[in-house]
This record gives sequence, C-alpha cells and structure tokens, in this order.
Amino acid sequence: MSQEKDVKETNSDAIVEEVILEPMNEGGAGDKLKSDPLDLVKNVKVTLDVYLGDANLTVAELTALTSESVVKMNKQLNDPIELLLDGKVVARGKLVAVDDVFGIQITETSR
Repeated sequence: MSQEKDVKETNSDAIVEEVILEPMNEGGAGDKLKSDPLDLVKNVKVTLDVYLGDANLTVAELTALTSESVVKMNKQLNDPIELLLDGKVVARGKLVAVDDVFGIQITETSR
C-alpha cells in the first residue's frame, strides 16, 4: 500500500522516512458507516451560550461598579434572547423560569 523512500537520519535518535501513498479509489464497494450522517454525531454534547445583550462602559464607570450597581443592557425587555452555538445564532426565544433556574422558551430557530 505504501512504499518507503529516502531514509534520513536526523540529529536525534529518530529516523525520518518519506512515505509515498498510493491513490485510493473514491467510493468503495463497502457498506456505509451509517444510513443517516447525523447518526455519527447525534450523541455529541455541545455547549450553548445565551446572549442577553451588551453594555458600553468607560473604564471609570467599570471601576466604579459595586455590589448594588445596575448595568443597563442594549436590549429591550421584549427583544428575543439569542441562543448561540460556537458564536452563531441557532435559535431565539423568551427568558423563562424553569423550577428554580433560567430557561429559554424557543420562539424561532435558524435553519
């Protein structure tokens, strides 16, 4: 399948060999790994981020923050909350309470 060519010795004890690979045929006669390509990744866990908005402060305003300070965000109360995967919006929704934790009720998805 492969042929060795030009064996070279380096300064260390390792031997470096050039390997020439023979071309493979595209599309083999074997069976597919899975019928649905998503079957390969369905159980992979991902981390989603929630974007509530942002705020612009001067350094003086930032250093003046205390435990009672309130920072005003750039989003309105009724604006949808964005759900992000790897920095890209995958859904939008409303902020809700689920038992005693935050949740998002999805109102639209990005496809």
